[in-house]
Amino acid sequence: MEEKYEKLYNRAEEVRRACLSMESPLIVHHYDADGISSAAITYKALLKAGKKPRLLMLNTLSKEDIELLMEEKEIIFVDLGSSIEDMDKLENAIIIDHHQPRDNIKANTINPCNYGIDGGKECSSSTLAYIVFREMPELALVGAAGDMQSPFTGVNRLVLEELRDYYDVVKDISFYGRSNRPLHTFLTYSDAHIIGLKDNYGGAMALINKSGVEHRDGSRWRTYDELTEDEKKRVRSSLLEFLIKTGQKDLVKDVFGEVYVLKKGKLPHKDIREIATTLNSCGRYGAGWLGIEFCLSINGAQERIKKMGREHRYKVKKAREALKKSIVEDGPLIIADGRGVVEANIIGIVCGSLQHELNKTVVGIANRGGEVKISVRSPEKINIGSLLSRIAKKYGGEGGGHNSAGGAEIKKELFSDFLEELKKELKTLLCN
Repeated sequence: MEEKYEKLYNRAEEVRRACLSMESPLIVHHYDADGISSAAITYKALLKAGKKPRLLMLNTLSKEDIELLMEEKEIIFVDLGSSIEDMDKLENAIIIDHHQPRDNIKANTINPCNYGIDGGKECSSSTLAYIVFREMPELALVGAAGDMQSPFTGVNRLVLEELRDYYDVVKDISFYGRSNRPLHTFLTYSDAHIIGLKDNYGGAMALINKSGVEHRDGSRWRTYDELTEDEKKRVRSSLLEFLIKTGQKDLVKDVFGEVYVLKKGKLPHKDIREIATTLNSCGRYGAGWLGIEFCLSINGAQERIKKMGREHRYKVKKAREALKKSIVEDGPLIIADGRGVVEANIIGIVCGSLQHELNKTVVGIANRGGEVKISVRSPEKINIGSLLSRIAKKYGGEGGGHNSAGGAEIKKELFSDFLEELKKELKTLLCN
């Protein structure tokens, strides 16, 4: 094991002991799949140790939140907290996070960035929480899948190899929805923009018919996971042939790749991306508690969550369609203004999807109360998290993230000036 990983693992043991020395800590976690899965791991470990943990989910961690949290005697932050200056006001706080940290943070912290490990690509907070507590291996890589860190490398890969009893790695069609979407829908919903298939049910049905695979079981649509291995092979062959014949061979690397399949545990989904989407749907609609119950397999949670998951996928689809209509190209940037159209809680997901399709840096914009939410996603290796943190601070806001991805929130009256400065600096980075 490389020295940087050894140091991270040694630090994990120190943080575990510190967490388990607490009696009734408040676990403050982010609202996405990574935040919920890492919170569930932390919560389960503390319960198992006889502690009395409590949970609080936040969209962002503001200075006002810090002021309110100062009354707490024991706090564990998971998947947030690294970039907030006022964190030093909290005397007994532990941070388990993979976002880029600010300099000279005083809190008891474990963060891969401190060891030269890219937290945006190589390690999620759920991966960290698993390393710290060694609990709930079925959730260890869910946050990494939710943060679109696949194919897994770095710390994620180390944990994957350690947990091969729990995970299969399958080389297959890498689209989302292999077990929960009808086969023809599965083939039309790829992040890769396949001309003739993307959002084209007729094209998908023609491909399925050519493969000779029966797409119905009586009156019910079959999913990709329900096909036999021979049927899957025929669908893959037909898809590859389609890409070659239509001059889209360059998309093969985006269409076929690693799929991570859960072999053990009580969770209903097998593709861990589907678990991540389920948790995202909970958090982004204010039901993080339901996501925690889902992770802990509490009776009734799975049924209650199904409807929310369907609504989430529908909203993301409609938001993506609406945001594409507002796209403006500005040199190397795509400006996607979703104010009044796209909810702030899903702007990051939609921007990520557009970035994969367009292969350009996307700046997404949405309203959130008296502030404007900005989400940036880029295929280039530029330090977006650090950039957003610095510029947002200048305008009295909060920002952060990773290399290639980040977000910020700015007061509406200051947003225009903020956006102009952000665009100028992004163009400088992208054009050098």
